[in-house]
Amino acid sequence: MSHINQQDTDRVFQNPVLEALIRSNPWATGITYGLIISALLFINSTYDFVDSWAVGLSLYFGGLFTWTFFEYFLHRYVFHFVTESKFVQKFHHLVHGFHHQHPKDENHLFMPPLPGIVLSTVFTAFFFIFWGTWTFVFSAGFLTGYLMYATVHYSTH
Repeated sequence: MSHINQQDTDRVFQNPVLEALIRSNPWATGITYGLIISALLFINSTYDFVDSWAVGLSLYFGGLFTWTFFEYFLHRYVFHFVTESKFVQKFHHLVHGFHHQHPKDENHLFMPPLPGIVLSTVFTAFFFIFWGTWTFVFSAGFLTGYLMYATVHYSTH
């Protein structure tokens, strides 16, 4: 995909700091999630939380499988939620609507690194409730699912 030259009209915020915080690109996405996935797998291997390759692969692919359904429900029921609330409409536009207005804007196509790190932490903490220390491998699979989704999403735009 060729680099898309962005104009100031393709900005969500006029404030340059806020705008910088919500921008991302394929490299930042790959590096951010690649590092998070690597860290999760490193933690698991360092502390030997999953001592069986069969269990580890099952957890990893279980996380990948779970991402598939999570993304569908998130996109279908959250990103395309219809409401009369002006606040919710503005929030929706910020997190997803801008993408539909500017589908070829590669700076707003991915989850920005900072919110991505926060959400990865929240999901990993949530998964810990169910999986305990197995969460590190499960979350690595889940985030690999996101990274694969982002790659396909980028390719289609």
